[in-house]
Amino acid sequence: AAQLAAPLGAPTVHMDDLYDGWTGVEKGADILVADILTPLAAGKPAHYRRYDWVLGEYAERHHVEDVGWLVVEGCASATTIVDNFGPFIIWVETDSHTRLARGLERDGQDMEENWRAFMELEMVLYEHNRTRERAHVRLDGYGQIVSERD
Repeated sequence: AAQLAAPLGAPTVHMDDLYDGWTGVEKGADILVADILTPLAAGKPAHYRRYDWVLGEYAERHHVEDVGWLVVEGCASATTIVDNFGPFIIWVETDSHTRLARGLERDGQDMEENWRAFMELEMVLYEHNRTRERAHVRLDGYGQIVSERD
């Protein structure tokens, strides 16, 4: 996300900031649409409250600048409810073992049960929304292009 946002001069929204915990993926997608995409599409200011994972509640508000581009990163960023906003979807895929290892490296080994449950939730979400099939570009877990859609 950072590598894409920098040359575009685009703000980045991380879906982890919108979920209300490990099971809040769908709520995060709803917040993305209601609080960020809809106002920006209407030419209005966009704001969201960041979820604080330690406190288990939403915290400070963040302003999202309208610069013509927006990079949204994370699971649920490309559910079908964003299709009306003309998203360019980049799908990054890697095997489950690598994904789990990266998550545990970031969050700690004591989060393994949460990560495994979250990964199952992701799979259902991706299948239901056909995220991989709807992607315009597919990358491997190291940033190399696997395929592109016309």
